[in-house]
Amino acid sequence: ALLSAEERGGDAGSGGGGGDDASAASDASTDAKVPELQKKLRVAAATVKKLRARETELEEALKAATGGEGGDDAAKAAEAEAAEARTRLDEKAAEVESLSDALEAERESSRSLKLALEEQTAATKKAATAATTAATKELDAERATSSELRAKTHEMAQIIEQLNDALAESHAAEEDARAAEEVRDAMAEQNESALRADVANLTSELEKGNAAHRALEERIVEMESKSVAAIKAADAAHAEELERALTAAVEEREKRDAASGAYEERIKALEAAFAADQATNDATAAKMRDAADQAAEDEIARIAAELRTIAAENERLKDEMYALAQRHAADSEALTQRHAAELEELAKRHAAEAEELEAMQKRREEDASPLESAKDAASDAKERKTLEKKLEVAMKLVKTLRAKEEEHQMRLEQATARTEIIREAEEAATARCDALKRVAEDAAETAARHEKNAAEANARADVLERKLAAETAAFAAAAAADGGR
Repeated sequence: ALLSAEERGGDAGSGGGGGDDASAASDASTDAKVPELQKKLRVAAATVKKLRARETELEEALKAATGGEGGDDAAKAAEAEAAEARTRLDEKAAEVESLSDALEAERESSRSLKLALEEQTAATKKAATAATTAATKELDAERATSSELRAKTHEMAQIIEQLNDALAESHAAEEDARAAEEVRDAMAEQNESALRADVANLTSELEKGNAAHRALEERIVEMESKSVAAIKAADAAHAEELERALTAAVEEREKRDAASGAYEERIKALEAAFAADQATNDATAAKMRDAADQAAEDEIARIAAELRTIAAENERLKDEMYALAQRHAADSEALTQRHAAELEELAKRHAAEAEELEAMQKRREEDASPLESAKDAASDAKERKTLEKKLEVAMKLVKTLRAKEEEHQMRLEQATARTEIIREAEEAATARCDALKRVAEDAAETAARHEKNAAEANARADVLERKLAAETAAFAAAAAADGGR
């Protein structure tokens, strides 16, 4: 019976270990029962050995008593003692058998727990592998997202640079148009005022000349009428008086001719003064043009400086955005590599622990004994607790990785928000460029309108000049005709 119990113990020692959280109480009771059963088994085995030795002694005594005198009584006594010893031996053997059965049951329980632990280990390994694969896919997707974001950031920087160039060109065109318009307005106003003043002066002089000419004609007509009346009324007695009157008339005509020459000189002087005024006006206009050009150049230089400052600021912002994108990409890459390394290390550690557990199970199956099986069961319980702790650590690590992943997702959302802000700024810049283009078109239309007005003013001035020249020539011709008459 002891031999069969040891054989069963040897068979049962190859399957101990395993279990989960639900079998923790049964594992504790099994760990507590196995040493007690082994102790009882050793005591029973010692008792069986003693009983077998006593049986052997009794058989020898029975044989000795059977061969001598008075052997019947001694033989009967020895046989009775032997029968009693056999009875006790059978009882102890039955007890040993029950203890062996109990130990076998405990080993069966340990074997089932070990199988459950193996299943849990396999499930944990599978879950860790699945988590590693999922994390790797997510990291690949994150790398792709980071690359796409980097490309979009570079494209946005180029678009912003193009918008800045267009904005600078629009500003320059707007300022040039505004400066040209101001210069044209100033020149047109100056020319118009000068022409009006000249026309007013010439008109005044012409009116004065016409008034003098009319007065002279009236005086001539009056004197001629007086001469005719004197000639008709005079008789021979008044011939001398008529001669004096004629002489006075001739003198008056000479005076009139002298006055006509003086008026011609006055006209020439007026023409010279007009030419001098025109030269002065041209010089003043040239100075004003130079001043306007200088002011326009200064304004253009100031605007160019402001545009260079704005371009430098845009360049700095673009560099900051590019540096931010590079830093974000580097952080994402480092976080991805660190996550991959941590997951790979976790998978390797789980695989090594699983291999070590399998090796330990194989060693236990190879050299198993009743006492070692009980020790293996206890060590399996400890290893199970150790594995549970490691599993908790792995779960904490997974939670940490998820938290890091959420943090990285939040950074990606922030980068997306910054990208949206940049897009809104681009839309605002585009709208401003459109507005500046409309302003430039309006300025061009205004400049064309001012040019048209200036051309019309120049045409009116030319007409007035031709009219004045014609009137002056007509007056000179009339004066010459009067002089001839």
